[in-house]
Order: sequence, then C-alpha cells, then structure tokens
Amino acid sequence: VSTFQRRQEQCRTNLKVEERAVTVHELLRVASAAYSGCRSDKWEDQRTGEVLDLDKINLYQLNYHHILPCTAPPDGVILRSLVLPAGASLPEPGQEVVQQNTALGYAHPTAKGVLQEAEFERTRGDASDSCFVTLKLQLVQGSFSSNVDSGTVFVSEQNYGVPQQVSAEGSFSYKEFLSSTPRRPSWYCSHWWGEPVLSFVACCEKHSEIRDLTEEQGRYWVCGYANRQHELSFDLGRDAQASSFYTALQLAQGILLILDPEAKPFSRIWCDFELYVGVMDNAKELDIVTVPQTRGTNSSKPQLLSKHLLPNESPVAKSAREKGFPLLLLYHGIKARLEEGEATVQEDRVNILQHMAGSVDLNSVTGKEVLAKNLKKANDSLNSTFTVLAWPQAMQRNMLLKFGPPEDAASFRLPDVLAADTGMECLQLSLSHFKDACGDKEVELLSTALPPNLRELNLGFEGCERITDSSLRALGQCLRAGLRSLYLDFIGCYRITDTGLRFLAAGLPDGLQELQLHFAGCSGIGAEGLKGLKQHLPRNV
Repeated sequence: VSTFQRRQEQCRTNLKVEERAVTVHELLRVASAAYSGCRSDKWEDQRTGEVLDLDKINLYQLNYHHILPCTAPPDGVILRSLVLPAGASLPEPGQEVVQQNTALGYAHPTAKGVLQEAEFERTRGDASDSCFVTLKLQLVQGSFSSNVDSGTVFVSEQNYGVPQQVSAEGSFSYKEFLSSTPRRPSWYCSHWWGEPVLSFVACCEKHSEIRDLTEEQGRYWVCGYANRQHELSFDLGRDAQASSFYTALQLAQGILLILDPEAKPFSRIWCDFELYVGVMDNAKELDIVTVPQTRGTNSSKPQLLSKHLLPNESPVAKSAREKGFPLLLLYHGIKARLEEGEATVQEDRVNILQHMAGSVDLNSVTGKEVLAKNLKKANDSLNSTFTVLAWPQAMQRNMLLKFGPPEDAASFRLPDVLAADTGMECLQLSLSHFKDACGDKEVELLSTALPPNLRELNLGFEGCERITDSSLRALGQCLRAGLRSLYLDFIGCYRITDTGLRFLAAGLPDGLQELQLHFAGCSGIGAEGLKGLKQHLPRNV
C-alpha cells in the first residue's frame, strides 16, 4: 500500500487535458490492469455481483474497480457535513465507509472506502440539533458523491446521511497515472464505455498497425483516461465548446470511431456530437474499426473502414481491406438523430443542445428555430457521411436501394440519403476497380444522388469496364450550377467514346474553375471528343 501511495503522490501533473493522449503501449497496460483485476482480484459487477469475465469487462466496470481508486487523491477523499447518528461516537480510523442507494438493489455500493480521519465540524449556526462530522478516507471502489441519487453514507452500518460536499482535491487522470509525458492527440477516440476494454485496446492496436504508426504517431485521446474522473467539472467546462472533448477533437488529425456489435455510439449524444464536429471538417480523417461477431468462435480480428485511402494504398487494396467490415453497423449511423442521443448525465445533453441552438434558452422561439435548423444540418451531415462510407460495399452487395437489416422494415435508399444533404459542399468517392458491380445503372444512381450545393466533386471509376457513354450523359445532366472543382477518373473504361465526352462537356457548369478528366486507356476518345470539350469548356477553367 505504501508503494502504491508513493506512486500516487507523483501522479498529479501540469498536463493540460488535451495533452493526455495515450499510446498503444500505455493502452496495453490498461489491458494488463483489467487482466489482473479479473484473474487475481476476482472483480464483480456492481449491479449483479457476478464475477467479471476478462473478455467482457467494460470501461464502466474498470472505472469502478480500478481507475477511480487509482486516481483518487493520495491524501484521501473528504466527505463534509455528514450527520452523526444519535448516541454514536466519532468513528475510528480503519472502519469501512460505504455509500449506497438501497432502493436500487445493487450488489455493491456506489462507493467504498477505509476511514483515515474523522472530526467534528464547527457549529453551523442553524437551528438543527444534529452533530455534523467530516470524514477523510482512502477510496477502495467507485466514487463518493453529494448527489442524493448516489445514496446515503454508512459507517459500520450506521446511517450518516448524504454528504453536503465531497472533495477530491489533488486527484489526477488515469493517463497521468500511466505517464507524465505530454502527448497531444493524433486520433480522437469516439466510443461507448460499455464495450469490452480488451476489444477497445485491440481496435486501437490494429488501427496503429494498419496505418503503420510509430509509438509517437499513434496518440489516442480517450475521455475515460484523459479526464480527471474525480474533478470532471473542471475538464468538461460549462458548455460543449469549452469541454475537453471539443479541445482534443480540434487538435486531432482524425476521429477513430470504435463500434461494438450493436453500434451503441450512434445512440449516444456525445458520440454523435463528436462525429458531427469531425465530419464538418473536410480535412479531418475518419476511421471506423470494430471487432465483428463471428459465430462459433470467441475471437475475431478487428476490421477497419476509412473515409479516405490510407497512405500508399491503392483503391483495390482499400476495397480488399474493407471487404470483411460488417457493413450493416453503418445503418445505425445513417439513421442517427443527434437530438435522440442518450446521455449518462442529462446536463451534458442540455449543454450540447444549447450549443447547437446557440442559446441557453431552448424554449424561446428563436432558440427552437435555430436548434431545428442546426439539428437538421447535423443529422444530414452525419447520415450522408456514413452513406458515402457504406456506398462502395453496398453497391458491391446490391444494397444501394435497400440498405438495412433484413428484419428491419425501415431500410434506406442510399441515393435519397445522400441527395438530402443540402449542406454538403465536397464529395469524394472512389468506386475504382469495382468492375463487376459498377456499370451505367450504378453511375446513374450516383448522379441523381449528388447533393444540390456541391462545390467540389471527386469521383473515381478506374477499371470499371462496364461503364459506357450513358454514364457520362447521366453525370453531365446532374452536375450542379455551384460546382467549382470537378475531378473524374475513367482510366481503363474502354467503352467510353467521343459521344460520351461531348455529353459530359455539354453539362459542365459555367462557374467551374478546376477540371481534371482522366481517360487513359479509353481508345474511343479522340479529336472529335476533345473538340466538343473545348467548345463547352467554361471560361474560368
């Protein structure tokens, strides 16, 4: 215990919350702590009392048994203004102190500690005859709270009521417990705390491996490890934009969305908000990783889906890499509604909606109007982002017009979801080398789905040999007037001729400023097609 306390005393640092990203090596130490707790200490679930399985222990449980006790102040947690039971003497050091809401029927208390000191408080100056005491204790499980929902405090089974104040001054984050090295995030992890810790660590480890990241390049910001859990109000701030989440998200080069088999993050308002903030930044990467459920086996390798090609990755390699991703997980992202997201702390939900409304008054006419407008923009953006991510594999599996689980009647037409995003200004999508799945019908579907306010369009069809002039006609007819940049890759689409190029050229919008067309290997295009292109070329290109 003394060695552990000395370790604790060294943990409080001056690291800013946005500097508390962890490396894969540090995440493996988290997994080791979970292993030790389950195997050696026989941790039990707080609610049911069942012994925890190493493969299933989640962050809620790890926090209760390990993170909260590890990161408590080395000098102890202080409970103030407890009521000494009538006839009782001041409790002695070494006695067990618990806080429990007996109405919940949980197997384990909200918090447990060992008493270090107890003292009487000065007279409070009210009319009460009660005697008030302050307790200082070493935390063993969970965390004590002044919230009545957390229950009352018991010392040796005597009821001391609910503390008026709980002080955990000098606590620290779990990142600080692991390392005092400052690390700004390269990747922001958006995830559900109920996912198994070992699966989370495996996903980050696989992500780092696939992206070929060094230890210093793979810096993952994880809220449960970065925030000081005993002093959350300081890290979270008063509104969403002032929170540690928002600050870390702005610094990260990309978001790593880690999905459990039920895609729970899409039903959490914080995760939806994080994803919305991320997808509104076109320069920010978005990677999605999950451990698929495989029948008949307890283990499966994490699968990665990415918004863009990875460094030095070809479209063919990307398609092969994503083939094993359980595509229907994205269905939950396509139907997500930010305002329907759940929150463990309801105040968080209010703060996010207030940020979206630009007002603390959500009931005013202006507040309601702005909130409705911004929520539509956020939802359209989220839904279309996951539509684009799903599109190549959905096309391969003939699911573009009916995307969703077979048992769910509320399937989606992906073209309709994409077209509904009036706020999308940049679309990049590669269907290269889907030669058996991508033909005129599929290009026509995509053409009709182009969002109305696009300014940049980048489409790749390299190696799609079934494409003919009909595809270029469809694209030319659907190019939007506000388009400023157009990139089309038809390398190897040998069925395209001068006729198709003239169709496309006739549809180029007058305001276009940048144009790249790639027709290598298209022997049917010659002087006549180029003449037609020159004739219709916008003046500012």
